[in-house]
Amino acid sequence: MSSQLIEEARKTRDMYTLLGLASPKKWMVCPLPEHEHANYTPSFSIFWKDGHQRFKCHGNCGATGDVVDLVGFLNIPNYQRRNPEHVRRALEYLEIHQPFAPPVKPPPSPKLLPWAWQQFTPPGVVARNYAHARGLTDATIEKFHLGEDDGYLTIPCFQDGLLWGIKKRHCTDAGRGLRFYQVDGSRGGLFNHDAVVDQPEPVLIVNGEIAAMILDQAGFLACAHTGGEHADFSAYVEKLIFAEKIVIVADNDPAPTTAEKISKKAFSRAGLLHADVRRPPAGVKDVDQWILASGQAAVEEIRSWL
Repeated sequence: MSSQLIEEARKTRDMYTLLGLASPKKWMVCPLPEHEHANYTPSFSIFWKDGHQRFKCHGNCGATGDVVDLVGFLNIPNYQRRNPEHVRRALEYLEIHQPFAPPVKPPPSPKLLPWAWQQFTPPGVVARNYAHARGLTDATIEKFHLGEDDGYLTIPCFQDGLLWGIKKRHCTDAGRGLRFYQVDGSRGGLFNHDAVVDQPEPVLIVNGEIAAMILDQAGFLACAHTGGEHADFSAYVEKLIFAEKIVIVADNDPAPTTAEKISKKAFSRAGLLHADVRRPPAGVKDVDQWILASGQAAVEEIRSWL
């Protein structure tokens, strides 16, 4: 691929025009297909460097590049900037010059009533037995206001003392319907938000609410995004940046492709928060399983991370 053609495209093509933007913006919602949108926080910036327009997503996809790469990411599945064939096709798409409409935040869902979590408490036998099987104590069940609804464990999320969302987790992996889902009106947020933000103590960030509660039982400050592994974490950077130490705890997934995605997400978040990335020992899927299996030995190892 001719470097002259690439250089000409960099000089003559404008990202704002390609994205259908009427006027330059410093920040916008990331338009790339690889980006998993949760709260639609603007994380995509366009800037000039070395005489060329560049872009960078500071959110969960972490993509960066020039105008050729932008068109490539928008139009070519699994685009690779160092693949000559991908670059050639990206230059062809530039010639077509078809504006790409940036994603628009959907209309807000009805907000949950502040007391909505109470209708599910206290949990019945099914949810309580499931919670116990996952290592949660009765004290933790009460502390985090866990409940039950038609075979699902209900897990409310609070932010600044207000109900932010309710997640439902099926009490059997082989149960009917979805394994877990958010109740209508829920917003993406940090589970255990009020315990971990705007304070200097070390914080562990894990992939699930149950893992966060197990760590809380062990004496750690821990949180989890209610949107899970694919959620955008950029909205919480400023609130978590005061912590003395932040550790992203990634899972060990047996499937190579899933493991690769988990690693990419973990290191993307770590970059935003200037955090370390740690994992349980090989052969153990997640941190809560590790603590339940190894007890105090696991707790001491985790403490050494901080």
